[in-house]
Amino acid sequence: METMDERREAIVAFVNERSNITFAELKKKFPHVSDMTIRTDLKALDEAKRIVRVHGGAKSVEQVIGNDDLLGKRAVRNVESKEIIAAKAAKLVRPNTTIFVDSGSSTTLLANLFPDVQCIIFTNSLSCGIEFSRLKKACVYMVGGLLNRNSLSVVGYSDQL
Repeated sequence: METMDERREAIVAFVNERSNITFAELKKKFPHVSDMTIRTDLKALDEAKRIVRVHGGAKSVEQVIGNDDLLGKRAVRNVESKEIIAAKAAKLVRPNTTIFVDSGSSTTLLANLFPDVQCIIFTNSLSCGIEFSRLKKACVYMVGGLLNRNSLSVVGYSDQL
Protein backbone atom coordinates (compact mmCIF):
# COMPACT_ATOMS: atom_id res chain seq x y z
CA MET A 1 0.00 0.00 0.00
CA GLU A 2 1.35 3.41 -0.97
CA THR A 3 1.86 6.30 1.41
CA MET A 4 0.10 9.62 1.06
CA ASP A 5 3.29 11.22 -0.28
CA GLU A 6 3.79 8.45 -2.85
CA ARG A 7 0.17 8.77 -3.99
CA ARG A 8 0.46 12.54 -4.32
CA GLU A 9 3.68 12.20 -6.30
CA ALA A 10 1.89 9.72 -8.56
CA ILE A 11 -0.98 12.19 -9.02
CA VAL A 12 1.45 14.98 -9.98
CA ALA A 13 3.22 12.67 -12.44
CA PHE A 14 -0.13 11.60 -13.94
CA VAL A 15 -1.29 15.21 -14.33
CA ASN A 16 2.04 16.29 -15.84
CA GLU A 17 2.03 13.35 -18.24
CA ARG A 18 -1.42 14.22 -19.58
CA SER A 19 -1.38 18.01 -19.00
CA ASN A 20 -5.09 17.92 -18.19
CA ILE A 21 -7.02 15.22 -16.32
CA THR A 22 -10.56 14.76 -15.09
CA PHE A 23 -11.64 13.61 -11.66
CA ALA A 24 -13.05 10.46 -13.32
CA GLU A 25 -9.61 9.68 -14.76
CA LEU A 26 -8.08 10.05 -11.31
CA LYS A 27 -10.71 7.72 -9.83
CA LYS A 28 -9.90 5.15 -12.49
CA LYS A 29 -6.14 5.52 -11.90
CA PHE A 30 -6.56 5.27 -8.09
CA PRO A 31 -9.60 2.99 -7.60
CA HIS A 32 -8.62 2.11 -4.01
CA VAL A 33 -8.73 5.78 -2.92
CA SER A 34 -11.93 7.50 -1.79
CA ASP A 35 -13.36 10.54 -3.58
CA MET A 36 -12.74 12.65 -0.46
CA THR A 37 -9.08 11.60 -0.29
CA ILE A 38 -8.52 12.46 -3.95
CA ARG A 39 -10.16 15.86 -3.41
CA THR A 40 -7.95 16.42 -0.36
CA ASP A 41 -4.88 15.43 -2.38
CA LEU A 42 -5.82 17.80 -5.22
CA LYS A 43 -6.38 20.65 -2.76
CA ALA A 44 -3.01 20.06 -1.07
CA LEU A 45 -1.17 19.75 -4.39
CA ASP A 46 -2.83 22.91 -5.69
CA GLU A 47 -1.89 24.82 -2.52
CA ALA A 48 1.69 23.55 -2.91
CA LYS A 49 1.57 24.80 -6.53
CA ARG A 50 2.37 21.32 -7.86
CA ILE A 51 -0.82 21.19 -9.98
CA VAL A 52 -3.69 23.57 -10.73
CA ARG A 53 -7.14 22.47 -9.66
CA VAL A 54 -9.89 23.17 -12.16
CA HIS A 55 -13.58 22.35 -12.14
CA GLY A 56 -13.84 18.60 -12.62
CA GLY A 57 -10.13 17.80 -12.45
CA ALA A 58 -6.64 19.26 -12.62
CA LYS A 59 -4.10 20.71 -15.04
CA SER A 60 -0.34 20.70 -14.98
CA VAL A 61 1.30 23.88 -13.79
CA GLU A 62 3.33 23.88 -17.00
CA GLN A 63 0.17 24.01 -19.10
CA VAL A 64 -1.42 26.80 -17.07
CA ILE A 65 1.47 29.13 -16.28
CA GLY A 66 4.53 27.54 -17.85
CA ASN A 67 5.70 27.81 -21.42
CA ASP A 68 3.15 28.75 -24.03
CA ASP A 69 2.62 25.96 -26.47
CA LEU A 70 4.21 26.66 -29.83
CA LEU A 71 1.74 28.55 -31.99
CA GLY A 72 2.53 26.27 -34.93
CA LYS A 73 1.46 23.21 -32.92
CA ARG A 74 -1.79 24.84 -31.80
CA ALA A 75 -2.59 26.07 -35.31
CA VAL A 76 -3.14 22.52 -36.57
CA ARG A 77 -5.35 21.36 -33.67
CA ASN A 78 -9.16 21.62 -33.85
CA VAL A 79 -8.93 23.70 -37.03
CA GLU A 80 -12.57 23.28 -38.07
CA SER A 81 -13.87 24.44 -34.68
CA LYS A 82 -11.48 27.39 -34.64
CA GLU A 83 -12.59 28.44 -38.12
CA ILE A 84 -16.24 28.41 -37.00
CA ILE A 85 -15.42 30.47 -33.91
CA ALA A 86 -13.33 32.95 -35.94
CA ALA A 87 -16.09 33.39 -38.53
CA LYS A 88 -18.70 34.05 -35.83
CA ALA A 89 -16.40 36.48 -34.02
CA ALA A 90 -15.62 38.36 -37.26
CA LYS A 91 -19.36 38.95 -37.73
CA LEU A 92 -19.46 40.70 -34.34
CA VAL A 93 -16.97 43.39 -35.41
CA ARG A 94 -18.60 46.82 -35.71
CA PRO A 95 -17.17 50.00 -37.22
CA ASN A 96 -15.89 52.74 -34.91
CA THR A 97 -15.05 50.38 -32.05
CA THR A 98 -11.86 49.56 -30.22
CA ILE A 99 -10.86 45.90 -30.02
CA PHE A 100 -8.06 44.04 -28.25
CA VAL A 101 -7.04 40.78 -29.93
CA ASP A 102 -4.84 38.46 -27.86
CA SER A 103 -2.34 36.01 -29.33
CA GLY A 104 -3.30 32.52 -30.37
CA SER A 105 -4.18 30.28 -33.26
CA SER A 106 -7.91 31.07 -33.06
CA THR A 107 -7.29 34.81 -32.93
CA THR A 108 -4.92 34.56 -35.89
CA LEU A 109 -7.75 32.97 -37.87
CA LEU A 110 -10.01 35.80 -36.70
CA ALA A 111 -7.46 38.39 -37.82
CA ASN A 112 -7.39 36.74 -41.25
CA LEU A 113 -11.18 37.10 -41.54
CA PHE A 114 -11.37 40.52 -39.90
CA PRO A 115 -13.51 42.92 -41.95
CA ASP A 116 -11.84 46.07 -43.25
CA VAL A 117 -13.81 48.61 -41.23
CA GLN A 118 -12.79 51.79 -39.47
CA CYS A 119 -11.80 50.72 -35.96
CA ILE A 120 -8.89 50.67 -33.54
CA ILE A 121 -7.21 47.33 -32.92
CA PHE A 122 -4.70 46.56 -30.19
CA THR A 123 -2.83 43.25 -30.32
CA ASN A 124 0.17 41.66 -28.67
CA SER A 125 0.30 38.99 -31.38
CA LEU A 126 2.84 39.12 -34.18
CA SER A 127 0.81 36.68 -36.29
CA CYS A 128 -2.37 38.74 -35.83
CA GLY A 129 -0.45 41.93 -36.59
CA ILE A 130 0.72 40.45 -39.87
CA GLU A 131 -2.86 39.46 -40.75
CA PHE A 132 -4.14 42.92 -39.78
CA SER A 133 -1.55 44.60 -42.00
CA ARG A 134 -3.83 44.03 -45.03
CA LEU A 135 -6.53 46.28 -43.51
CA LYS A 136 -6.69 49.81 -44.94
CA LYS A 137 -9.35 51.40 -42.70
CA ALA A 138 -8.29 50.02 -39.31
CA CYS A 139 -5.66 51.57 -37.08
CA VAL A 140 -3.56 48.73 -35.65
CA TYR A 141 -1.41 49.13 -32.52
CA MET A 142 1.14 46.53 -31.49
CA VAL A 143 1.52 46.31 -27.73
CA GLY A 144 5.15 46.42 -26.59
CA GLY A 145 6.98 44.09 -24.26
CA LEU A 146 9.17 41.02 -24.26
CA LEU A 147 8.96 38.66 -27.25
CA ASN A 148 7.58 35.19 -26.43
CA ARG A 149 9.06 33.07 -29.20
CA ASN A 150 6.67 30.17 -28.55
CA SER A 151 3.40 32.06 -28.90
CA LEU A 152 4.78 34.74 -31.26
CA SER A 153 3.45 37.39 -28.93
CA VAL A 154 4.68 40.25 -26.83
CA VAL A 155 4.22 39.91 -23.07
CA GLY A 156 4.96 41.88 -19.92
CA TYR A 157 6.83 45.12 -20.16
CA SER A 158 10.36 45.97 -21.08
CA ASP A 159 12.03 47.91 -18.29
CA GLN A 160 15.13 45.69 -18.46
CA LEU A 161 16.73 47.98 -21.06
